[in-house]
Amino acid sequence: MSATILLVDSDTISLMVCKAVLSSHYTIITANSGVQALGCLRGQALPDLILLGLDMPGMDGISLLDALKSQERTKDIPVVLCSAVNDLNAMAEAFQKGAVEFLQKPAIPLLLQQKVSLLLELVSLRRENARLKSLSAQT
Repeated sequence: MSATILLVDSDTISLMVCKAVLSSHYTIITANSGVQALGCLRGQALPDLILLGLDMPGMDGISLLDALKSQERTKDIPVVLCSAVNDLNAMAEAFQKGAVEFLQKPAIPLLLQQKVSLLLELVSLRRENARLKSLSAQT
């Protein structure tokens, strides 16, 4: 089964590049804003990973990250923040609020593929660990 990634960015070119790099290996859902991303997450299967642009009009990446981490349904989805600006304060805030990675834009295809692959492997291992703990608790 292919992992699902939600790409959220107001920069259409960034969305297209990330989708082109990742779509041959993963199912990709895109959203152009934080509000649209929250709508994508209502009532459907959750993505395995979210790549999120930092600088978006309206609900920026940090605000969306806050919203995701405050909801029981979405709090455990790993979130990667992406920004064209090398802002150490924004990076620190993103990590404090629960981001698992911070990537520079424009995306470097090989780096993006490797980071996503490693993060999805971690997701898979955490799910397997939870499943084994559940089985162990039943015996």
